[in-house]
Amino acid sequence: MPVHNEIYGGTRENKSPLLDALWLTLVKEAIPFQLGKYFSLSKKVLKKVLPKVVKESMPTFGNNFDNKIRCLRVLLNLFMNTCNSDKKRESLKFMLSIHLPKI
Repeated sequence: MPVHNEIYGGTRENKSPLLDALWLTLVKEAIPFQLGKYFSLSKKVLKKVLPKVVKESMPTFGNNFDNKIRCLRVLLNLFMNTCNSDKKRESLKFMLSIHLPKI
């Protein structure tokens, strides 16, 4: 059994304790910019992890009260034909500290 398994526990089949320790260390020690860089350079993260996170976040996004109010404002402005480029446009709250582009 490798030394790291003796320290963190786990087996060849169950690497979760070791992976958990690595993840906690990375998250604790890396600044957000570094984490973002690692994520953006990983095809595995971009193709398999982030889509799952986004999909799981969509119900919260769709049920967010502020986003519902914003949608009603947009619809009302369209209905009244008062939408113009000079008005302040609001962004959508999507995930924690992530806003979708303004429309």
